[in-house]
Amino acid sequence: MLSFISVFYKRGVSIRFLSAFLLLFSLGFAKDLEIQSFVAKYLSKNQKIQALQEQIDALSSQEKAVSKWDNPVLYLGYNNANVSDFFRLDSTLMQNMSLGLSQKVDLNGKKLTQSQMINLEKQKKILELKKTKQQLAINLMINGIENYKNQQEIELLNTAIKNLENTLYQANHSSSPNLIAIAKLEILKSQLEIKKNNLEEALSNSHYSMGELTFKENELLSIAPKNFEFNKEQELYNISATNYDIAIARLDEEKSQKDITLAKKSFLEDVNVTGVYYFRSKQYYNYDMFSVALSIPLPIYGKQAKLVEQKKKESLAFKSEVENTKNKIRHLALKLLKKLEILQKNLESINKIIKQNEKIAQIYALDLKSNGDYNAYYNAFNDKITTQITQLETLSALNSAYLSLQNLKGLE
Repeated sequence: MLSFISVFYKRGVSIRFLSAFLLLFSLGFAKDLEIQSFVAKYLSKNQKIQALQEQIDALSSQEKAVSKWDNPVLYLGYNNANVSDFFRLDSTLMQNMSLGLSQKVDLNGKKLTQSQMINLEKQKKILELKKTKQQLAINLMINGIENYKNQQEIELLNTAIKNLENTLYQANHSSSPNLIAIAKLEILKSQLEIKKNNLEEALSNSHYSMGELTFKENELLSIAPKNFEFNKEQELYNISATNYDIAIARLDEEKSQKDITLAKKSFLEDVNVTGVYYFRSKQYYNYDMFSVALSIPLPIYGKQAKLVEQKKKESLAFKSEVENTKNKIRHLALKLLKKLEILQKNLESINKIIKQNEKIAQIYALDLKSNGDYNAYYNAFNDKITTQITQLETLSALNSAYLSLQNLKGLE
């Protein structure tokens, strides 16, 4: 019995040193977040990413199409005043055949402005693609950390259950079995088995969830928590400078300025230039005719002025949205930074508690043969298991929170 307790005690120590190793010798997440390589490995078949790329390609084509002038219009005509003899080409002075060409002319560069607006929409879609890739990649990383935590907990629980089975065997075969203590140990064993089953189900579900994102079968992703260092002010600055949502809001604001420019240009709509050549009968005239027409839309009803006013008000709304997005992202970052601070303090306290729990559990385990105090051993054992699980969960939560903080940056 003593050997099994010793094995469990050493297992607890090994977990503690494993955590310390991961904390002290890792290079840190900041250098490991290679989003592009992660996307290439796991998300190359993701349909959401492919759909966004196709939308970008479509906007590129639209940008080129919008910049082109409208096609000219070709006119072919036949005029004859002699209705009773319609097909006689020299019946009257009014008879002629005409060939004309009409073209809308963009005098003030509306097509260029529209093309620039499509380009801004394309840039926005590119940022959405980068944001989606990063979000999916970091979600996979967080799932990988959660999987690693669950795997470690399962190993811990397996060792604990095996230890309890041996303890129960000894308790049941003692000279005066403590039935209440035995019942408590049985309950604890069942509780640990339930927790283990739930963790195994979580791992299975995580595997399926990963398949939904990657569109292919993968091995279960498991990522060990790692150490990281950060400066609060530097993190806030980097987030403000690179955040995709802020960049998208700024593009919306810039596009709204183009909307105002386009609305102002609507005061001079496209001018239509038409040229027609008339072929006339040589029986009456020895010369043909040519006509040129110019049609100019007149902005006399105030529609264009109202449109400019509308676009200016919309631009103010987009400008406010930039500030709103910056404020929202900043406070979300502050919340995560505070969470990281609390989790780090908690982890330090948990590590101290684990040291004491291990000492207490070892003392009660060594005294079992002499005093048979299984109630005290049960309490010490339960506290130890609970604290070790809490340590794993806190370490996982700490790294997941840090990844969520990094996700507020534009990492590409």
